[in-house]
Amino acid sequence: MDNWTDFNTCYADCTGDSRENILKQIEKAELALQGDKALLSRHHTLEYDQPFPNEDGCYQLRYKNECFEFFFKGRDSDRLYVFLDGSRSRDRGTRLADLPTFISWSWYPKISANVLCFEDPMFYQYPDLQLGWFYGSAQQDGRQLLAEVVDRIAVQLHIAHENIVLYGRSGGGTAALFAARYLPGCTAVGINPQLNLLSYGYYPFFQKITGIDLRQEPCARRTDLAASIHSDTKSHYIVMGNLESKEDMEVHFLPFCKEMGITPVYGAVQAGNTTVWLFRALGESSAHNSFENPTIFLLIDHFIAQTAPNVTPPIPTSALLCPAISTTSGTDPLPRLGKIKCLKIS
Repeated sequence: MDNWTDFNTCYADCTGDSRENILKQIEKAELALQGDKALLSRHHTLEYDQPFPNEDGCYQLRYKNECFEFFFKGRDSDRLYVFLDGSRSRDRGTRLADLPTFISWSWYPKISANVLCFEDPMFYQYPDLQLGWFYGSAQQDGRQLLAEVVDRIAVQLHIAHENIVLYGRSGGGTAALFAARYLPGCTAVGINPQLNLLSYGYYPFFQKITGIDLRQEPCARRTDLAASIHSDTKSHYIVMGNLESKEDMEVHFLPFCKEMGITPVYGAVQAGNTTVWLFRALGESSAHNSFENPTIFLLIDHFIAQTAPNVTPPIPTSALLCPAISTTSGTDPLPRLGKIKCLKIS
């Protein structure tokens, strides 16, 4: 897998003359691409000003009174994927996941890039918190601190901002989108992110546990994603929303599109440095939790390769890609967007 991930490389042998045979081949491919759990027992303690050792495993780094726990898997690549954890809630809110969870750490064999997986430092400061959005405190922007840690590691790995992808689902997607402005030129992906925090059902609990009032300055300005994007012309923002999730649509996705002056379509539409991607999926637990699996992730990765500025995309995997993406302006800085194809998840 040179440069960008190639779906066909991972699943080249998944063919057959029946549904059962194809499923068996997929299961075989998935088993061959599992992450090594032994890496989770390799622990490193690191100071911010220390050189990054570039060793696979788990790290704890303290920076400006925040505890950053992260997983790292290196590759011979000039790209970096940064996965951000979302909620600790499990089993429909009946328990909290043990820390750290390092969401998507086991996907690294499928990703032709260096991989970082960050736990939200808010969880260590507030043990009863279910969701923190990497917010930080009233005085200190946790997303900025996260970006500074990522930037320091990327510099030592010789990775440019243009080759960094911040990636998250739900609250992790919120954090990725808000952190991107501090890494100008990167790409941020948020799948079903919370974008209207004051109207989100968990916000009163967040306020009670942390004492942070998002209605007061300087906190209020750190809840306006549209303003944050308008102040950052270099990064690429991809906001994905599930049409089947009523709250995600009505509280977060559609109001955000309106603020950005974007009329969403089923599929993806791009305006300036922002792409909104409307998909439809029915999840087992809830429509909000209808996130991508590793297979769909590879298609999103391919989409990023084709839409990120200053990146030469691979040869299109045409069999995987369907209806065309839309653009809202003939002066778009990414003109090839109108020519490529994108996935519609349904």
